[in-house]
Amino acid sequence: MKLLRPRDSLGPYELVRALGSGGMGVVYEARHRALGRRVAIKVLHASDPGLPGAAVASARFLREGRVAAQVRHPHVVDVFDIGVEDGVPYLVMELVQGETLAEKIAREGALSLATTAELLLPVVSAVAELHAAGIVHRDLKPANILLARGRAGEIHPKVADFGVSWLDDGSPAITERNAIIGTYAYMAPEQACSPKGATDRSDLYSLGVIAYECATGRKPFDAPSQLRIVEAILNAPLVAPSMWNPALPPAFDALVARAMNRDPGARFIAAEELGEALLAFAKPGVAARWASELVPPRSRETPTSIRSVTSTPTPAPMARAWGRARASAKVASVAAAALLVVTVLAAGIAGGGRSAAKREVASPVEVARAIVPASTTPTATPTAAATPRRAAPPPKPPTLDNGAPILDP
Repeated sequence: MKLLRPRDSLGPYELVRALGSGGMGVVYEARHRALGRRVAIKVLHASDPGLPGAAVASARFLREGRVAAQVRHPHVVDVFDIGVEDGVPYLVMELVQGETLAEKIAREGALSLATTAELLLPVVSAVAELHAAGIVHRDLKPANILLARGRAGEIHPKVADFGVSWLDDGSPAITERNAIIGTYAYMAPEQACSPKGATDRSDLYSLGVIAYECATGRKPFDAPSQLRIVEAILNAPLVAPSMWNPALPPAFDALVARAMNRDPGARFIAAEELGEALLAFAKPGVAARWASELVPPRSRETPTSIRSVTSTPTPAPMARAWGRARASAKVASVAAAALLVVTVLAAGIAGGGRSAAKREVASPVEVARAIVPASTTPTATPTAAATPRRAAPPPKPPTLDNGAPILDP
């Protein structure tokens, strides 16, 4: 592949200057020769096409344009064109004027909660749109969030870089077998263990990491080597953001803890739900702007059967989720058993003559209370001894479920 310099051409575009370099390619500012339109062109890093993995890298790079073109969202970078010129694959994108979120954090340090929410709510909306289109980004991080400047100086965050995204369109995979893709510091545990383990909830984990870094100015898990970072992601306890920034409220700690739960099933059920939780920290005007758009899909419930993706001890939030699931299942089974008891006893009374009419028939609620305590918190263990014995009420005529008396035969 040839080396590119300013004034070189790619199709109808003339390169102006290099803007930056990423893991897969170099981004140039360019100009359409006929229209004069300024664009950004991303070019795959120069390499020998005969080298192992070069064909896969080229295919993945070109696929980025197809993936990005699936979504039209004001906070997703537009891709206009894609092509290959003299063996050089390239993508033509909108030119975003402004810095990245990573550069803003490096320059300013920890951001206020209001600023964090204002910057991340558009990103969450964009991620929700990606997921609705069957796209998992797999590399969400501050460096891939561009902060475009409007005419009045307002900031418009835009999600960029779909080079390692996964599109659920039935096409064959083009990622090397067992290759770990993404950026380790923002990678969910299941993605760190296997690239095939990444799902939309892996993106939600990454959003939790980004929120943590915005509010504290530091990554939750950081180390000198990638191996140590992965070890920390899988095993190290998560230090609450408020430990680094005491001004942060417990509610924000809880938001990050849920988004970054090691168990995907214990995280937010969708990007919209994470966005709804983030609204609490935004200014009133910003919250009003996004409240109607970030409506969680309530019909999609978190499965009660939760499988841990690591061998680490069950985190407290996940334990609470397990407790709630067990308690709900217990109450449901008790209620069903109670209804069966009432039915059997009522049938026996109806066939047993006047002597049977003197028996007391307990309601389903009373039977359930005799087995399960009034509190079903995860720490409570339902036992019969937990409920004090009550004096039996005076006998009363048995009735049907609708309250009508049972007539003697």
